[in-house]
Amino acid sequence: MPSHAHQSSRSPATTIIRGIGVCVIILAVAWLTVSLTLGGVQPCLAWSRGEAIYVSPRVHEIEVDAGTTTIIQFQVRKLIFQPVSVVGATPGCGCVSINCLPLELADSPQPIEVSFTASESKVGQIVEQNIPLHLNVDSAPAFLSIKAQIRNPR
Repeated sequence: MPSHAHQSSRSPATTIIRGIGVCVIILAVAWLTVSLTLGGVQPCLAWSRGEAIYVSPRVHEIEVDAGTTTIIQFQVRKLIFQPVSVVGATPGCGCVSINCLPLELADSPQPIEVSFTASESKVGQIVEQNIPLHLNVDSAPAFLSIKAQIRNPR
């Protein structure tokens, strides 16, 4: 009786290409799963950079009249499974204050309100503030970033 040994008609290159295709599909499904779990692509990218929290928007751009105070609201959520608290912040000037800290974060976004006072001496200028947040866990740096165009109120 003749032997019916099965011989593959695939070339080694075809096998390698199919293997790469399967790996790409597995990575895409894993990335999609993590993105959906963390609430989107941007939080997923933050998590991949070692950030324990995600701040939205990354930069809050506003126009404000000189001599007035504006409340700016950021949304902050944790990206890791352990408890995370924002225990403090370090504003770079007296024009900024944050009253809601410390704040224990949940899995869903929570507001952090920043009070920003536009100085009359800054009319016509753009004021940028990057306020570092201090967490109770190890994390890549997280900031509340403000870019304010100061207008003349007259």
